[in-house]
Amino acid sequence: MGVRLLERTTRRVHPTAEGEQVIALARHTVAEVDRALAHLDGYLQGSRGSVSLAALPSLAACLLPPVLAEYRRERPDVALTVVDGLARQVEVMVGAGEVDFAVSSRPPDVDRLVSIPIATDRFYALCPPGHAWVGRESVAWAELAGSDFVQFTAQSSIRTLVDDALLAGEVSLGRTTQASSVVSVAGLVAAGAGVTVVPALVGPLTSFSGAHLVPLVEPVLTRQIWVVRDPLRPLSRAALALLEVITGARERGLVLPAGCAWVGRARDAKGEECPTRTTSGLLGDHSG
Repeated sequence: MGVRLLERTTRRVHPTAEGEQVIALARHTVAEVDRALAHLDGYLQGSRGSVSLAALPSLAACLLPPVLAEYRRERPDVALTVVDGLARQVEVMVGAGEVDFAVSSRPPDVDRLVSIPIATDRFYALCPPGHAWVGRESVAWAELAGSDFVQFTAQSSIRTLVDDALLAGEVSLGRTTQASSVVSVAGLVAAGAGVTVVPALVGPLTSFSGAHLVPLVEPVLTRQIWVVRDPLRPLSRAALALLEVITGARERGLVLPAGCAWVGRARDAKGEECPTRTTSGLLGDHSG
């Protein structure tokens, strides 16, 4: 190193001032390497690292919290990031590799992406305080005919499902008002701008408004909730562990709001767990 690091005598060897600095630097370097190797080992074992996922706002707020809390208890040192967006947006994030996977209410449009069914929720009518439906056990879809209606904008996956159901039932609405967010829709309903239809996982987000949820029947309509991922992008062990908690939520007994249910793990003909690729099936059980 171009300098004397040690002073030697017949009785002892001790570092010079420069040697003391080299020793301090060496100890710091060894400690950093030890920390890096420990972190790498944790990453490889899935106990460290980071996981990111995208989700529809209602799913991020009402479906994922018990899952993430369970995961956090098991892997407290993994950093979690949840990004919310519309169905198309979260799909794009998965395809671009911006997140590890997404939770959405529709299967992907991109062929290479795969979807795994994880939950279902049913649809409810949402009406303002004092409305004739308040306190009823159920409302038929046909009773929406002629009602003033608060719609989600066309970019919303909820709008697509509700429009399809109204068309299938040949239900014609009265005057319509559009809004893009759950908060805006609930506020408009509560103010008397009309009634609307929302899935169960949206229901808790409307409670601030004082609007009332009433189960819709004839038919009972449900939507499927999916995990969407890109099989060409390998997941870290930490991300795989989170996926395991989500797909095993039913067996773990994780609680969902009323009107929602976890589905069991998808299995192939040999009884082994497997993902499901799908391009259809936006609506679930119509039979009730």
